[in-house]
Amino acid sequence: MNRVRTVAKNTIVRSISQVLCILLSAFFLMYITRKLGSADFGKYTLAFSLAGVLMVVSEMGIHTLLTKKIAQKSDDAAIVYGNILFLKFVFTILFFISLVIAVNLLNYNNDVTNIVYSMGAFVIITSIFDLINSVFRGYEKMEYEAAVMFLNRSMVVGSGFYALYMDWGLQNFVIAIIIGNFLSLIPGTVISLKIFLKPKMIIRLNMMKNILKEAFPIGIMLLLTTVGFKAGVVLLSFFKDYSAIGWYGAPLKFLESALVFPTIFAGALLPVFTSLYKSKEDSILLWFKSCVRLLVIAGLPVAVFITILSDKIVLILFGSNYSNSIVVLQLLIWATLFNVLSIILSHILIAIDKQQLNMISYGICTIVTIVSSIVLIPLFSYNGAAISLLIGQFLLFITSFYFTKQTFLRTSLLHLTGKPLASCLIMSILLYYMREYNLLVSSLLGIGVYFGFLFITKELTDKDIVILRSIVKQS
Repeated sequence: MNRVRTVAKNTIVRSISQVLCILLSAFFLMYITRKLGSADFGKYTLAFSLAGVLMVVSEMGIHTLLTKKIAQKSDDAAIVYGNILFLKFVFTILFFISLVIAVNLLNYNNDVTNIVYSMGAFVIITSIFDLINSVFRGYEKMEYEAAVMFLNRSMVVGSGFYALYMDWGLQNFVIAIIIGNFLSLIPGTVISLKIFLKPKMIIRLNMMKNILKEAFPIGIMLLLTTVGFKAGVVLLSFFKDYSAIGWYGAPLKFLESALVFPTIFAGALLPVFTSLYKSKEDSILLWFKSCVRLLVIAGLPVAVFITILSDKIVLILFGSNYSNSIVVLQLLIWATLFNVLSIILSHILIAIDKQQLNMISYGICTIVTIVSSIVLIPLFSYNGAAISLLIGQFLLFITSFYFTKQTFLRTSLLHLTGKPLASCLIMSILLYYMREYNLLVSSLLGIGVYFGFLFITKELTDKDIVILRSIVKQS
């Protein structure tokens, strides 16, 4: 039960922070899309996506590895931290070199080039921020991460909102959010060093070699994940104009924010899964099945709800100028659902030291996404990019589930998803016929029918109820 409460506390604390952050981000996104317009928002999305893809070069899995080493209560965690910081410095240099090469090869105009370089600085600060949060996760003290994350989001949104309100233009808007991002980094750094772990800068070549060997599969997985998710944005810049990127990028950025919740869940579970596997406790299998089922139960109705009511959601979030984003949102929500499930599957493989298998599944996903994008974007523009991402994420889920089943999980996909799928079918029929009514009323009725059917069919087990009660207690 202590582990239940630990995961519950960490998930609840981070979730509360992220709910606030997502609310800030949602209102910020609503303001940005309207203030910049589809073309300038497309430039912003392109710059953020290109810098975000290359940002993984500055991480290469070492953040996740640091969390894992601290969770394992390694005696040399401080020395590992020091060597990781040295590698981080080297990787950051490689990141900027890669960014310069990419920008010159892609031959963007001066306006976009300057924005891309500026976003490069932004994502590096974000990457350092995530390294500090890795320490908090390793000690399972997510309340500290939650606090600094909320501070970060508040300062970035506040500085960006002010720049847009003052009509400073796209370039100055990006500079403003860089300043907000940097200032919010300072408190987290001080807390991490004063309260938790101070790195020992004792450089050991053998240790760095082992770090790279263990982190490399995780880094490749992260790189392939990012490339697969953002390839559509970059490829759209070859075939279509910046407005098309904006129409595709608006729902993509909205759903990327939603991915924070499964990332929170997985981040809270990774130290627990790691310690359970290290101590050879059989309960890791029960934990894993329960977590996958709860994600399916939570994710399916959200996907159905957004699919059926996407026209109203797009109008509320982005405005009437983004009506072209409706079909994109309908496609991307299902890609997001498959990605959510894949996150948990990939994290359990990391916990049981099978991270090499993630490279295969994520590699298949990325190759299929890029190839299908090259074929479909010239034909269907932004909708083609969304279709490609959906195909890739579906294959990612299938291959990840296959590897997990072969190495760890002994159950069928239907066993985990059967009753939630049936419940969603009933809910979708109700929502379809009520889609012209009030959005809030339709939502509440749909949720009531969905969970009512799950309750009648006893899909939520006693163990699930115990976990949920523990979460409520901790909150």
